[in-house]
This record gives sequence, structure tokens and C-alpha cells, in this order.
Amino acid sequence: MFFHSPLLIVFFSISILFIIGMIIRPATKKKTRITLSFLLILLGLSAVFYPKIKNSFASQNTHLFADLKKKTYSSRLPLGTEFFNIENETNDKSLTSEKAFSGTKSSKLSKEMEYGYTVLKKMKDIPSYEKLKTIQVELKCWMEPDVNDAEYVLSIDAPDGKNISWAFKPIASSKRNEWVTIRMTFGVKPEAINPEYTLKFYPWNKEKKNFYIDDISITYNGNKAIDSTVGLQRFNTNFFYDFETPQPDVINTQGIEEGIAHSGKTSCSIGSEQLHSPAVVKQIGEFCTEPVKKVCASVWVYPLVDSAVVALEAIIVNEKQDTLFSEGQIINGKLLPKNKWTKINCLVKLPYEELSLDDFIAVDLLNKGKTELLMDDLEIVYGEENDRRGNNSGMDPDVIYNKQFSAERNKPPFIPFLFNKKEIGNNNSTYLLPGISNTADFAPADEFMVGDFGADKEHLDEVLQISKNDIALYGYCSGQSKFISLTGNLNTFFSGKNYPDKMVADFDNNGTDDLLMINKKEKKAEMISFTSEVNCTSGNKLTPVSSWKGTGDVFTNWALSENDQFITADFSGDRKKDLLIVNAANGEWGIYQFSADKKWSAYARSNASNKLDPTFFDINNSKTVAGHFYSDKQNDILFASRMNKTDKKQEYAAFEFNIAHKSFEQQQIDPEVATGLLFGKDNSCFVGNFDDDPQQEFLSLNSSWRFDLKLVDADAQGLYIANTVDFKGYPADHNPKYYEFVKLVAGNFISRENTALLVMMRNCSDSNFNGIDCSEYENSTALPNSTQLYFIK
Repeated sequence: MFFHSPLLIVFFSISILFIIGMIIRPATKKKTRITLSFLLILLGLSAVFYPKIKNSFASQNTHLFADLKKKTYSSRLPLGTEFFNIENETNDKSLTSEKAFSGTKSSKLSKEMEYGYTVLKKMKDIPSYEKLKTIQVELKCWMEPDVNDAEYVLSIDAPDGKNISWAFKPIASSKRNEWVTIRMTFGVKPEAINPEYTLKFYPWNKEKKNFYIDDISITYNGNKAIDSTVGLQRFNTNFFYDFETPQPDVINTQGIEEGIAHSGKTSCSIGSEQLHSPAVVKQIGEFCTEPVKKVCASVWVYPLVDSAVVALEAIIVNEKQDTLFSEGQIINGKLLPKNKWTKINCLVKLPYEELSLDDFIAVDLLNKGKTELLMDDLEIVYGEENDRRGNNSGMDPDVIYNKQFSAERNKPPFIPFLFNKKEIGNNNSTYLLPGISNTADFAPADEFMVGDFGADKEHLDEVLQISKNDIALYGYCSGQSKFISLTGNLNTFFSGKNYPDKMVADFDNNGTDDLLMINKKEKKAEMISFTSEVNCTSGNKLTPVSSWKGTGDVFTNWALSENDQFITADFSGDRKKDLLIVNAANGEWGIYQFSADKKWSAYARSNASNKLDPTFFDINNSKTVAGHFYSDKQNDILFASRMNKTDKKQEYAAFEFNIAHKSFEQQQIDPEVATGLLFGKDNSCFVGNFDDDPQQEFLSLNSSWRFDLKLVDADAQGLYIANTVDFKGYPADHNPKYYEFVKLVAGNFISRENTALLVMMRNCSDSNFNGIDCSEYENSTALPNSTQLYFIK
């Protein structure tokens, strides 16, 4: 006990030295008495203060250990497990005796069978369902070699049929023609917990290829109760490692040595053959009472070459060291200069619904470029406080937003851009015109062409609807806040005209738009104009006339082919629309204008040295958008995107026509600037002036996985996502983005200055609905089909 006091150890050491000194060189009696008195006083003081020092240290440890004893980490707790061997089922049409992992039957997915054996489970039938957090599914699968895109789905539905949650996991394995075990985990969010909800599990055969499912095991997992004395207290939520002193949570520590350092004397050297840096590994239960939602990390990097590529990443593994999750931020090249310390950051959102406090989080630096570099001063922040339901923040949400998020180019979160619903008197039905039940039913499968076809003082756009059995023309009357029919003899006029490609622009420069129709296969074209004025009170109709037809100069000098792509824009800078034709097979191009003598003439053509990059104009792998995106430029700019077939990344380029040299100048958009999908071949793009600035923007709609509408703008760096688009003013909770199938038609229907959206909202009944094309619709009482008009004002 005596030597537990650091002061006593010092005093004892001094006494020993004094005695040795006395032996070697005896002192006078007076000095000896003084010295011994001094030592006795110090020993007495230490005896007085030692109990206080000892008791203080002991009380701190007692408090710490008491907290640890009170704390109970939550962990996965099975609420129930079900097993389905498919042997005794009689009503499932997918059952077959061709193959089986056990018994004699399995569920066969094929060209004729898109969905396999389905498990239905009432939420209230799961023991302690209110604690449900994750659902684990294990099944046996036999796949033929050509199966590449099979999925297993969990759908949670309300009693009225409304879908609450829908998620899928891939059914994937490198093995073929043998039974393999597939395991997957679904997270269940709190809003999906309701005793009356129904869980539906089923395999989805998207490709309609042959594979078999058998022996399905479903485990419902919840969380054990957390001791109330702990609450939301966090432990060790911040971690800083300076590579100076060893830390028990750091593994893979080779390369830590003295030399060039960001702070102190030590850093970590990573060689060209080393992929992973030292990693900080912590069990989630060490620092929180429930799985964290995110991890933030930063580290200083010192590349020894110019071509360094690194990724600061977070990895989650379970107790068996199976990787559950991995994500990070890749930084390369220009952002990591040679022989200079650069700080890189990363924020990773974690799938916390699927995690347990028994899982581990590892943070490290991935040396993707396999180059020589140093790293130092790694800092990690784990998690964030959960919002308490029912509590008012007491703060302006915009203030919270600005503090919590820092805007990063083309990375979420994006500021919402809201379209307001404009009343058009159609009772929110699928019909565009009020009080009419047999015409103007806007079906999303129809083709729509928008332009200022009829002369009117406001110069508003009309919309031409082309369906299988009918062609109709409609215009908006601002004084009456409704659309009217402008249909004349359209069906008779357009009968027999087979033109797959159509473009709208004022080609003849007479103040109204024309409809240019082209048939590349038959090498023919025709331009349609409309006579008369739009008058909302007289009820007059617009009459179509053929203003040009046949083989003008543009088509005699340019042999139309299936590879041609047609783009309308003001490339010449005279504020008149030109027609650009690009041959995607070889990059040859030509810009053509329609003259006053009703002939097409070439304004500019390519030669052997100034062809366009054809891969940006391949209609099967690319997308183009043209418009007046820059107010300080005289002519329009063409943006194009393509998928790199090697690494499957989206690439972008800007094409600006040089009027003086009569050629296009291509500017590649830096991938670091254009992160994320701005627009691609499957996106629907709508050019217009949607906000209040003088130049145009475009909307990019991606429906491949959900309704995802972004407002894309341009600046000196190229394209960027300015906003995510949402709607307001709709009846009940019928937000357009909630519908299965949404088609947009953009036009200046209400104002010449700003572009509005006609929105067709439908629910699709196609069994093979892919989110993009729908042939049959069904009406839901909870989400009725509708056609509505939205505007920013």
C-alpha cells in the first residue's frame, strides 16, 4: 500500500540517496539534523495527503465501474423463426417436381413465372412485433448460367392495399447448376411497424430466366431492452489517433515510424504493395446504446507521387468477421498534390436498422492507387443523437439545415424546389378538359409535342397529343384557368403519315413553331405549320398545313441513316433554331437552316478534322440536352452524357459551336465535378426556364428505382444538380411522386417567362412493369389516377 503513492516513492528515493551520500561523504551534525528534519516533514505531509489522493482515485474508478455495470448493450434477439420446405403447398403455381434441395418440390421461376413462392405474414402474428428491427432470410437456390438479375422482395402493406415499404435483395452467387445457400437481411423501419400490416416475401424473376427456390427460413429479429439508467448517453464518441503512442483499438500497425509527420514526430508510411492502412476497430456497443446512424472521419495524407488514389472508408463486420457494410469517399489525382499534406474527409451513413451492438466498425485508408504515401492524425466521430419524437426543436429548420449540412457539389442533400398545383377545372380527373368524359384523356403512353403552334398575343405553348386512334391539340386560356380544344381536321390531315422522329421549333422564323417529322428508314421528311390564331372566346380551331415536304437540300446532301441523331438549338447565335444532324456511327455532322424560300441549306458541315465524338451520340448509350444555359453566351450549348462501357461510369461533355471557325469545341466535364447521375440515356429531360433567372435549365427525371426529379443547371465548371424537385398544393396526400407511373409534359402553358408541367399520374397494372413504360392502368381509391398542372408561381 505504501508504494501506491507516487509522492512517497519520490521521498523514499531521496532518502536512499541521502543515506548513500552520508556514507560516502559524512556531513556535519547540523546539516544532518536539518536534512533529516526536512525529510520527516515531507514524509508526514505525504502521510496526511496520501489517503485523500488514494480515495479520490478509487472513487473515480468506482463511479466508472458502476456505470459499466448499469449499462446493458442491446443485441439481436430472435423474436421467431419460420421454415418453409414447400412440400405440402397445393395452391402455388410455381411449384415443380423437376428439382428439390430437400423433399420432392421446389419453386420454379421461368419465362412464364415472374414471381415465385410467396410467404404472407401478419405483423401481429410475430411475437413482440413492436421490437422488430431486422428480418433475416435464408434460402436454397439453383440457378442456370444465364441468370444475372434475380431478386428477393419484402413488401409491407396496409389492410387497404397501400404499400408501406418495399425492398429487395439480390439473389446472387458465382456458382451455377448446383444448390447454393443465399442469405440476406432486411431492415424494418419504425413507421412500418403496425399489427395490422402484412409482410409479403417472394422471389422476383426480372429477367424471366430459369432458377429454383427451396427451403426458405425467415428469422424475425428485435432488440433486447436497454437499461433506462443509461438512456441516450454516448461513450467515447470521438477518437483521435496521432500515430505517436500505441492504441489498443488500432490494428495492422506496420509502417508507423518517425519521419515526415503532420504533427509530432511519427506518421504511417504506406507502400505501393500495401492496400490497407492501420485501422481503428471498435465494437458498436463500446460507445453507444443503439446502433449509430453515421460515422465521420478525417485524415491527413502526404502522397509521394502525383497519381495517388485513396479512399477513406468505414467497414462493418459481425462477430464472425463477415463484412456487413462498406462505404467511403474516394479522392484522387488533382486533389492530392505530391509532397504536400492534404486533409481528406468522409461521412458515411450506416444501415443502422440492420446493425447490432455486437458488430464492429473499422475505419481505415484504402490505398486504391497502390502508390507510396504517408498518413497522420486520424480523427473519427461516431454517430449522432437521435431525434426525440414529439419534441419541437425550437429552432428555424433552415438554421438547423445550414449547420448540419455543408453544400457539396452534386451530392445530397439538395435544397427542395417546389412546383405549385395550378387549378385547371378538370376535377383532378385523368381528362384534361373540364366536364368531358370521352375526350382529352391524357394517357402516359401517348406522344406529346409542345410548341407555340398558334399565333396569340401571349405567345403561350399548345400541346399536341398523338395516340393510336386520335390526334388532338389543346391550349390553355389564362382568363378562364382551363384548357380548351383546338382540334380541327387533325386526324384526317395526319392519316397515313408515318414519321417516328419529331421535333418542334420555329424553323421558318415566322413567329410560330413548326413540327418537323422525319422517317430515317424511308428517307423522307415533312414540316407542318398551323394557321389561325388561338382565341379562347370564339372557339376557333388551328388548321394544319404542310409547309415543306420531300427531298430538300438537307436530305439530298445528307443520306439519312438509322444512326442519325437530330437536335434542335440555336447553334449559330442568331436566336433562330437550327437543325443539327449527327451520324453516331462516324461523328460526321451538319447544321441546317430553313430559309425564306422554303428550302433547307447547310450552315456548317464537318470535315475530316472536326468530327464529333460519336460515342456521345449513340442513341442506345447516350443522351443529349441543348439549350440557352448561359446568359453571357450568344448561342446555345449542347450537353451530352454516355456510359463508359469499361468501368460503367457516366461521363459528360459540353459541345459549343464556334461561329468563327464553323466547328464544335468539345469540353470534357471533370468526373470529380460531375459526381452522381446528372442525366443518362434512361432519363427524361425537359429544357425550360423553371426558376427566375434569365437562362434555361433542365429537369432530369429518373424512374428506374423511384420517382427522382432533379433541377440541373450550368456554370463555368459544367453541370450541377441545383435542386431536388417536389410538389405542393395537391389534394389529400396525392403527391405525384407517390404514383407508380408518372409522365411529365413541360411547356410555357401559363407564362412565356416560366415553364410549367402537365403531370399525368397513374398506377400501373402491368405484371412486368419496369417503372418506365406502362400499357395498362388501374385506379386506386387511396391514390386515384389524375392529370394536373404545376407551376412555380
